[in-house]
Amino acid sequence: MKTIKVKKLWMGHLVSIRDYSVNTGIKEGGLTVEHDNKKMFLSVEELKKGLNERQQTKNLNSKFKKSTYNLIDFRWNPSDENQEELPF
Repeated sequence: MKTIKVKKLWMGHLVSIRDYSVNTGIKEGGLTVEHDNKKMFLSVEELKKGLNERQQTKNLNSKFKKSTYNLIDFRWNPSDENQEELPF
């Protein structure tokens, strides 16, 4: 499973992930996103849904490579690691 670190949130509640990272996450069974020492897991289904349905920023130019990429936004919803699971 791939882990990526995000420095900023877009509009305070969205994480923008590059399309090639989303595709890698789909192939590897999910994606873990880290921001401000908090983590969020995106499943394969959520990643596929993001590629198909969500608003994307298209054809941004890379600073370092002569290539383009798209940004896909996901709502930032980190898991609370301090919360105990209920015994069911």
